[in-house]
Amino acid sequence: TGRNFYFPNKPLDFHKECTAYCRVAVLLRLLLWRLSGWKALLFLYLSETIWSIPPHPACAMFVTNHGSKVDSVTGECIPS
Repeated sequence: TGRNFYFPNKPLDFHKECTAYCRVAVLLRLLLWRLSGWKALLFLYLSETIWSIPPHPACAMFVTNHGSKVDSVTGECIPS
């Protein structure tokens, strides 16, 4: 449709840019599928998602993109 209904208040330029990006991304994926087959596309999807899954839930405590807070009195880390 060319419009993202989750962002109804965004300007028209935003929707045009998102539409163009989506169409180019779909065309590139179709081209990759055509040139390399479904296994290449599956490999890319899996490699992009699996690298971020921690091997154990406790690993998420050590690898995160959310910084921990620091106690202003003691200077010690406050786990998030």
